[in-house]
Amino acid sequence: PGIAVEMIKRLEHHIPELKIELKRFPWLRCLTYLQHGVVDGVFNASFKKERLRVGAYPYKNNQVDPSQRITTISYSLYKLKTSQFVLGELNQITEKPKVGATRGYSIVEDLRKKGILVDESKSTQNAFNKLLKGRNVAVAAQDVTGDYLLNKYSEKFHNIVKVSPPIKTKPYYLMLSNQFTTKHPELSKKIWHTIAI
Repeated sequence: PGIAVEMIKRLEHHIPELKIELKRFPWLRCLTYLQHGVVDGVFNASFKKERLRVGAYPYKNNQVDPSQRITTISYSLYKLKTSQFVLGELNQITEKPKVGATRGYSIVEDLRKKGILVDESKSTQNAFNKLLKGRNVAVAAQDVTGDYLLNKYSEKFHNIVKVSPPIKTKPYYLMLSNQFTTKHPELSKKIWHTIAI
């Protein structure tokens, strides 16, 4: 469930020849399956140039087209209420404890490019568990996921708070496999155009 899932399913209504079957996998497996044509599309994918070898994004004038995004998502840091850590100290995290993040998410590379040590976890929930155990100073997570976990597991995660403002905000897309776009170029454009409207 979720707005992105509903948007993808609505494509069938607008494009009758399109039949969508949704399957849930860990993010890195999604990208691997996309690259090898096991699946035709994955979402929500932020733009990373190196992912172009994995699949295709909607393009216009030789660059990725934000008007054809599914959504815009922010990444925020989450920390313990008792922590003295502040956002301005992010660039100072160059030794343990680290910043936690979900394995394969684009924020991992973004943080590492700034020289920040990152501890990758299989999920945001797993990263929050490590935060509670003091293994990380903070967790970089998508707001939609982090806020959801704080709400759903309020008793377990009551000592975790979100740090404002967000550290990164970016558009997210439906990526299609290179195999699919090669075989169905016009349908691919129609899918992305329909998402835009």
